[in-house]
Amino acid sequence: MLIPIFKPSIRRKDMDSVLSNLISDSIGPGLLAKRFAQSVSRYLGVAGGVALREYTRSLEVALDALNLAPGSRVVLSPLSPGMYLHVLKKRGFKPLFADVDSDSPVISVDSIKNLLSHDPHVLLIHYHLGFIPDMEEISNLGIPIIEDISHSFGGNTVDRRCGNYGRYIIISLEPENIITSGGGGMILAQRSKDLTAFKKVISDLPEETVLSDINASLGVVQMSSLESFIQARKEIARIFTQALVESKHKTLIQSIDSENVFFSFPVLLESGMAEVRKYAEKKNVQTLPAFDSSIIKKLNQNGFTFPNAKTFFFRTLLFPLYPAMGKRNTEHVARVLSTLP
Repeated sequence: MLIPIFKPSIRRKDMDSVLSNLISDSIGPGLLAKRFAQSVSRYLGVAGGVALREYTRSLEVALDALNLAPGSRVVLSPLSPGMYLHVLKKRGFKPLFADVDSDSPVISVDSIKNLLSHDPHVLLIHYHLGFIPDMEEISNLGIPIIEDISHSFGGNTVDRRCGNYGRYIIISLEPENIITSGGGGMILAQRSKDLTAFKKVISDLPEETVLSDINASLGVVQMSSLESFIQARKEIARIFTQALVESKHKTLIQSIDSENVFFSFPVLLESGMAEVRKYAEKKNVQTLPAFDSSIIKKLNQNGFTFPNAKTFFFRTLLFPLYPAMGKRNTEHVARVLSTLP
């Protein structure tokens, strides 16, 4: 049986808890969504948040809350999710692309600094594959940050958790991410005045914009297991890293003094991706090009050049890594990694 590239960490007892929450007489409509957002806010140590039905909507609300004028300039990495570009263009904003570091797929501080002459209005920072850029130096630039911690939820720098640098923080809650509510997203704010600003934006949207209680209930249960999820990911990554040493390939590493979360297991290939994928599939292991849905896939068609991002785009392949893998599947993937062509 094929080991899928992603699988949500949902146990039978989690679904029992979801059902118990939904039928509780003490919980009214919408309260579970509030409880979920409060749980995430407490974990991150921020002012508050709102869970939404769509991840894309989380970014839209964050941008609208900043009250940016059409033509505003937004700095982001070309390895960011492709939907970013759609949202920016829809609002008439101008993307400014900063390359990533040469040794890690994180947005480069030097590349951001090279764009300061364009007077950017916002930095849109995505923690690609859970790896953490130099957020201390980035935050010292004094430009408002929207921080996307979908891949890095639970990670931290020396001083702070990921999610403590942005004016607004967004999270995807789709099944492949660190925690899931079965779909949707969340927006949070560090400061009370920014929380008020984005809640005003949400108040003008349809009522069904907010995450449903059944989805939020799953999110509440997931938050109660977050630390165990993160530890399980670390242990599996340790096993896979040791196995990969036997091959000619290598994995990516956190390049600054921070503790990343393993969103998946990335392999930086020394041979052709098609050959490696064919071998893994033959061994019943699903793989995925790491940045197949990123912006750079579109930029490549338009003559843009970002040498470091292009390297990661063409050479990084993801292998399954998630808490629900189990011992047998973990050992099988490790054997495959150790024998990759």
